[in-house]
Amino acid sequence: MQVTSAEKVKAYSIFKCPENREIFLSSYEEDKDSALLWLRSEMSA
Repeated sequence: MQVTSAEKVKAYSIFKCPENREIFLSSYEEDKDSALLWLRSEMSA
């Protein structure tokens, strides 16, 4: 699963929150696709 440049820009604002960074990093280690799906859901909220 690829992340676009536009998604990367949106992700920066999501990762300003330490909790969001922790959720993403800990889940990414276990399941990259699910972590990216979570990130996309946060960006669309």
